[in-house]
Amino acid sequence: MRWPRLAFSYSIATLILMSYNWGRTRDDSRAYLNLARYFAGSYPLHKLEVPFAFRVGVPWIAAHGPLAVHTNFILINYVATVLAALAICKLCVGEGLSNRISMVAGWLLIISVPTFWYAPNLLTEPSSILIRVGILYAILNRKLIWVVPLGVLAVLVREDNVIVLIAAVLWTLRRRDFRQAILWGTSVAIGSGCLILVRYAFRSLPGYIWLPGTFWLRFNFLHLVNYVNVIACMGVVFPLFVIGIVRHELTRELRSFFLFFTGAMLLPPLYAMISARFDGRPYWTMYPAMLPLAAAALVHLFPSRDSPPSSRAASVTPRH
Repeated sequence: MRWPRLAFSYSIATLILMSYNWGRTRDDSRAYLNLARYFAGSYPLHKLEVPFAFRVGVPWIAAHGPLAVHTNFILINYVATVLAALAICKLCVGEGLSNRISMVAGWLLIISVPTFWYAPNLLTEPSSILIRVGILYAILNRKLIWVVPLGVLAVLVREDNVIVLIAAVLWTLRRRDFRQAILWGTSVAIGSGCLILVRYAFRSLPGYIWLPGTFWLRFNFLHLVNYVNVIACMGVVFPLFVIGIVRHELTRELRSFFLFFTGAMLLPPLYAMISARFDGRPYWTMYPAMLPLAAAALVHLFPSRDSPPSSRAASVTPRH
């Protein structure tokens, strides 16, 4: 795998796709930008919007970057998207897929509607996707030193990542990897503590709880634009994912792993359907668990010139 050349290709393609809406600020992104400005000392606390004010990770980094806050924020999204594609590729290679198929997995993340439409906005999803790939990689490769930092960063970027951390605890317990399970449990505890501290720091702002209700359920189901948005964000990844489930390029254990985490990542979007205005972004953040299986569906379309992917993947199981 020629990583420098691949990184350059991913970087150029991502820049081209993001350039049309580069740095756009509207709706949620304006709230995140205002939070970053608050950390930079140029925006009042009482004007911050909840729950966006509680997702402090990316805005804090943007506020303390070397360039203007707005520029720092969009560059974070750009770099996170490129790194997420490279990390997905690395994950697929490590789990037995050929170099060519693994590169395609990264391209599926980059050449997508969300990268064109949402990644250029000042949002937190690109960083969340990168962190989720890191979590999956850390579990499969027992990168124990990554666990607590990843867990804390995950919940500071987006609070719904705590679901992924809890899933990590359950999976490692199932694998009887108790040392890793304890570390993931520790990351859940520390991350939750950090969320409480953030809430306390912004205690002057109104509280916010995602309460389900029939109003949001009717609203989301009756608006056609929601369906178009979700389908666009699903793209070709979801159909390929379904095909990849029945393929045998990955072991049963690996398929179970990615299916389990896909299910965990599906919980926030399902809850969002009945508790908030809904769009396709939550499905976009499921890509880390779906892309390896989606890539596995393409094995027969892209024959590999290196070692046969099926024989390599058959010998690979998650390490514990």
